Amino acid sequence: MKILLILFAFSLGLGLVNAQESKPTKQETIQFIIDNFQKDQPIYYEKAQDQDNGSLRFIFTKVLIENISFNGCDLQIDVSEIRNNSYERKDWNKYEFFYFFKYKVIIPLNKIESVNATDKAIAFNSINATQTISVETDSYIKNKLSNEISDKESKKESLRTWNLPFNMKESTKLTKACNHLRKLCGAPEPISFD
Repeated sequence: MKILLILFAFSLGLGLVNAQESKPTKQETIQFIIDNFQKDQPIYYEKAQDQDNGSLRFIFTKVLIENISFNGCDLQIDVSEIRNNSYERKDWNKYEFFYFFKYKVIIPLNKIESVNATDKAIAFNSINATQTISVETDSYIKNKLSNEISDKESKKESLRTWNLPFNMKESTKLTKACNHLRKLCGAPEPISFD
């Protein structure tokens, strides 16, 4: 009886140790990504460059991640982007246009080879550079001076890689969570010759 009690206590102890060392489940990882990705907080970029004709071009971009969701192993992201392009020419005329974009991105994580963080984005790279990332884009242009609006253009394309912008200082945990979920979805290990 004493031996059975010792064996029971020993096996219970092993079970607790294993429970502490287990990795997050697929559902826990999905919830972590949804909870920790900062939606509805704009990301701003600004750039100025000289043009060949001597004019100065200012580009101000605002990106907003509107929604992140999952359908099985497909990461679905809705992003809006506004670009304000201003041109100041030698003749002192100023031209200003707004470019509006709406992106609906579907990333099949089981077909992604690697997820890496860059300065302002998380890059999803497909297996063998196949075009598996689906991106639907709606766009139009508005001339600020005349208030003319162009016709809406829509296109659908498949890409090898896609960069998801983010506005957080620490992207390591989010990148690790995306890679962990990618593995849980059955994607292979990245090829490395290190």
